[in-house]
Parts: sequence; C-alpha cells; structure tokens
Amino acid sequence: MADNPAGPKRKTGFRPEIQGLRAICMMQVLLYHAWHVGSPIGVDAFIMISAYLLTGSLVRRIEKGQIPGLIDRWTQLFKRLLPPLVVTVMGTLGLVLVLLPPARWPELVEQGIASVLYFQNWLLAAQSVDYYAVDPSHLSPLMHLWSMSMQGQVFLLWPLLIIGLGWLSKKYGWRIRPLVITLMTLITVASFTWMMIYRNPRPTDIYFDTRSRLWEFALGSLVALLAIWLPKVAWVRNLVSVVGVGVLVLFALVKIGAYPGPFAILPMAATAFILAGTAPVPVTKTGKKDLRQGNPVIWFLSFKPLVRFGDVSYALYLVHWPIIALYLQVLGKEHLGIFEGLFLLTVSVGLAILMTDLLDDPLRNWSWANRKTVNKSIMVAVSLTVGLLGTFGIRHQVNSYLAQQASAAGSSNDAAGEEAFKEHPGAHIFEMDLKDQKFSALPIPTAGDVADGKQWYGLDEGCAQMPGHENMGAEVLKGCSWNKTQNPEKKVLLVGDSHMEQFAPAIVGAFEKDKTQMQLLLKGGCEYGAHLVPEDELEAEPECRQWSEEVHQWIKSQKPDLVFLISTKSHPDGPDTERPGVLPALRELDEEGLKVVGLRDNPRFAFNMYDCSSARDGEQPGVTLGGCFYPVNKVYAPQMPDQKLRELSAYHAVDLSDQICAGGTCPGIVGNRFVYLDDNHLTVDYALSLRKSFQQRLGQALGE
Repeated sequence: MADNPAGPKRKTGFRPEIQGLRAICMMQVLLYHAWHVGSPIGVDAFIMISAYLLTGSLVRRIEKGQIPGLIDRWTQLFKRLLPPLVVTVMGTLGLVLVLLPPARWPELVEQGIASVLYFQNWLLAAQSVDYYAVDPSHLSPLMHLWSMSMQGQVFLLWPLLIIGLGWLSKKYGWRIRPLVITLMTLITVASFTWMMIYRNPRPTDIYFDTRSRLWEFALGSLVALLAIWLPKVAWVRNLVSVVGVGVLVLFALVKIGAYPGPFAILPMAATAFILAGTAPVPVTKTGKKDLRQGNPVIWFLSFKPLVRFGDVSYALYLVHWPIIALYLQVLGKEHLGIFEGLFLLTVSVGLAILMTDLLDDPLRNWSWANRKTVNKSIMVAVSLTVGLLGTFGIRHQVNSYLAQQASAAGSSNDAAGEEAFKEHPGAHIFEMDLKDQKFSALPIPTAGDVADGKQWYGLDEGCAQMPGHENMGAEVLKGCSWNKTQNPEKKVLLVGDSHMEQFAPAIVGAFEKDKTQMQLLLKGGCEYGAHLVPEDELEAEPECRQWSEEVHQWIKSQKPDLVFLISTKSHPDGPDTERPGVLPALRELDEEGLKVVGLRDNPRFAFNMYDCSSARDGEQPGVTLGGCFYPVNKVYAPQMPDQKLRELSAYHAVDLSDQICAGGTCPGIVGNRFVYLDDNHLTVDYALSLRKSFQQRLGQALGE
C-alpha cells in the first residue's frame, strides 16, 4: 500500500506491473471486507510488495557505494504515508462522534492516536479486539489501520538494519547482498516459528502481533535479493509468474482456515513467484532480447485501468473500511448486500481518487519537500503535529462530555449505596408505584463508565496467594479471583463464563454480612461441563475443555458449602434452553453431596442493547422503563428450562427473569439503570440492584 510511485511523475524504472499487482491485492481486500470472500490475504501481499521494493532499493544503492542516510530514508517514507493517514483518522473520528454512541468514543479515539503513532496493532491486541467479529456493535472503523502500524514499524526497522549492514560491509569489505540475505533468512525462520508456536487464550492476538508477520516482510526482501539468480530463461520466468497469479487468485477466493497460520505460506509464496517471475533481469552484452518481453503476467498487470487502480490503492485502503464499518453499525447490519456493497465501494473509490489527486500526489511530487532531508523532516513533523493535536483535542472534548454526563447522572462510585437507589432504583422499581416515581438524574452507568471497563466485575485479587492454590490447574488459576477472607465460616464458589461474572455482584452482596470466602472461577465464552459433552455436540476450544475439567476436579476436591452456576443458556434467536454440560457435571457433584444453585441466564440480543437504549433515552433524566424493548417470549421460554436438573437433590434454582424483563418485554433501562452492558451482559450497576430480590429467592430455594 505504501511506497507507491503513483502520480503523474513516473520515476525512471517505473514498473507498471507492480501497480497492477497492488490493484489485484486491493480488489481482494475489498471483496473480503464487503462480502467476506476468501481469506484476508490481500494485506499480506501488500506487505510483501512494500518490503520487496524497500529492500531492493536500499541494497542496490549500497552496492553502488551510495549508503543512504538513515534519517533521509525514514523521512522519505513517512512524508508520503502520514498526510493521507492523518486525514483518514481525523475524518473517521469526526464521523464517529456524529454517528456512534458515546460509549464507543474513548476506545476509538485511542485507536486514532495509536494509528497516527503507528502502534495501533498492539493497542488492538491489548483491547482484545476481535478482527473476525460480525456483530456490528463491535466493529471499529479504524481497525484496518493495524497493517499500516505494522508497516510503519518495519519501515523504521528495515532501513536501520540494512543501512547498518551497509556501513559494516563498507568497513570490512564484505558484500552487502549476502549479509542482508542471511539476516532476512534468520528473521523469516524466527518469525514463522513464532507464528506456529504462539499460544494465547485470545486467538486474535496473533493477528495483530508484528512478530507473527515479520516473515512476510522478510520473504519479500529475500525475493528482491534472490530474484537475480532465477534462471534467465523466458519460459521459466513466465511459468513462475503465471503459477503465482493463479495460486494468488485461488486463495483470494477460498478460505484457508486460521489466519495467519501455516497455510499463509501458500498465498505468500504465490506473491513471491509473481515478484520473482516479473523481476527485471540485469542487462548483459549477449545481445539477447529482454526476458520480460512476452511475459503474460507483466502484460496483464500493466493494463492501464489496473495500473490506475493500483495508483489509488493506498488511499482506497485507508477510506474504504471506515465507510463500510460505519454503515453496518448505524444500520445494525452484520453483512452487506451485493448492491449495498457495490454502492459503498463506488463511493470509496471516488474518495480515494480525490485523496490521491488532491492530497497524496501533490505532496508526494512537491519539489520543495523532496529537495533536502530537513524539508522532508518538516513535512513529517507537520503531519504528526496536525494528527496529534487533532486526536488529543478530540480526546479532551470526549472526556469533558463524558464527565458532564456522569455529573448529570449523579454517578456514584457506590452504585449499591442508599443514595444511589434514590435516583437509580434499578430492579427495586418493581416494588414501587411507578406513578409516584420522579427522578432528575440521567440513567447509569454512563457511557464513560461503560467505555473504561468499570462495568466488568471482579473480586479483590487473583488466587495466586489463596490457600490451596498450588492444587489448582493452570487454566483455572488464570481466571480465578477471591475476596481474601481469613478463617472463613463458609466457602462459596461461583463458576462459569462472563454471564456468571456479571451476576456476581448480586450473589456476593447476599453474603457480605457473613464471614464467607467468595471465589470466582471464570473463563469467558466457556461452558462449565464442556469436557463432559462430545465434540460433535458442543463446539469448544481445547483450552475451554481443559478449564472445565480442572474446575470440575477443583470443586470436587474443595467441597465448598455452595456452588453457583448458570444452568440455562439464552440465545439471540430464540427462547433459552438447558445449558450444555451442566447436567452430567451436576450428577457428579450430586454424588459428592454438594449443594448447587443454578441461575437462569440473562437475555442475549442480536444488537447492542446499551447502544440502542443510550441513543434513545440516554440523555433523558428519570427513565423508569425505557430504552429499547424486546419481546420477552423471544428470549425466555414460558418456564425455566431446567426440568431434568430439578430431579437432582443437589440442585436448587433461582429465576430472576421477572426482575430483568417485565410486562411482556425486556427493556434496556429499568429504574433509571441500564440493564445491559452490550448485547448479552448485565451491567454491574443493574446487578447490584438485584441483590435484594436474589437474597429473598435464594432463601426460598434453599428452604432457609
């Protein structure tokens, strides 16, 4: 995408087939982002092309005895990259403030800052962004800039390494090409090995890890250095490049499993074949014709419309995804139709042409900016200044707005305190006469509380210091927290996924006056009992099954006084059902004589209930029942679906569905408190308001 010699002024040695190859890669990116066609290989091919051009240029200059200045090379690269990037980031953030709910603003502003500073890929990993998420409420319109950040990091590293080797070669009389080949081979092997052995509970982390893609940059560099040794036989080079195009197109249209992964070597090898087969052949004195003449791939990729499309590929990459992502989020859609996609891509191409012709090309070909290193440095400094002043200015405005909103909501650190319930009764509203209720504050939690993670629950600390933790499995220890109670009179375990995590405030509150050791054993997206369900009946990661088995053994060994779990499972497209794996797990706990309390799951929706409710009533003070509403019969069965579980003496049920949904609907706001954090999690603030009703029903269930 970068290092693109597009524009009216073509340099000597311009290779139109490279622009045509960029065009093919860009088409694949558009197909994948618009309609999920194939695998996301287009970006990786861009990565190879940029490294191929950068390395070849640097090594050829060093071989001629002209070692480039490091600062000059850096500024030459970034004076091209930064202006379009800054315009894209600022324009996208402006649209975000207009079109998306305030809860999304802080996260996206931070991504904008990280994009301008070229570390966005690491930020996305830290934010646990799921690149493959289809839920429109989770899409980031800046997410695609991870590749630009990774490319920027390599554009800092590669010149440093190659120019450094250039000085060593000059000092000791070594040949530069073998030195760089050796270095790039080592990087390729190390990076590919890292990609293969990397293990993390969050699988998308590998997607944003620069270390897992350095081999692609290094492979492009190796092609630039080794292509001169490809047999100087026309039909061999033609065949290599034709095979490369065929394989690249194939993998652009079909999915190849986990990506990046081992199969990524195939489309990358195809790109390498194209670059090698179309590479210029050193001029000889034999009088033979140019071996590139007659190459069908060069002829095809040099087609003028393709070359023009390649000219705007950088700008098109920048602008197309914000348009698609914002469209999907505003309309709440998961996929684009054919005509919708074609329209949005047409708009994107038009904007890309304008950005290229009015911004990118004029700045790139400005003679003053290309004259001296200091001029290039000024261009980079101005671009960075504009980008950082703009993004930090937006951050300040966002923080001010969220602070004002929190003040208007009367937001308190203690959402369970008596003062908080006066203006924000939450589930207590069901005990009141609604006609007499008037609240002046805005609903809680505010967008700022949601954005900064305050609505995710946890106990005091991890379990590494808890007595007996040495006998706890590694997977269990990762998601374990406790309230550090010494000499407890009672031990209570809460086990399950993130839904149990969000019910925990209500449960913990029921025991706060007792000397009870509370322990949370959690793993997001993982069913307790998964290890007891055949793989063909329940899709679960190996780490999930391991966690489930370790938790199960821990419970049986510790024999707690009470175990809490979610015994049913809600669905976004139908009524709730019995949760897989719970029945066989409870049969074993029943044999151990343990006492288990099963809670009914909270609803799941096909849309972000917080965003929807915030947009409708988030600025309205005193909302009793409001926000967005969803029919209760679409999320809850007429009765709690746990009939088989009730046959076990160990099992006791608590159903709070009527404290979450009421009057035939499930509101997004109850008692001036937002019920949901997103599309399927309760807010901590609302769960705190469930304490009283939960304690009453727990006593009834246990016969106390």
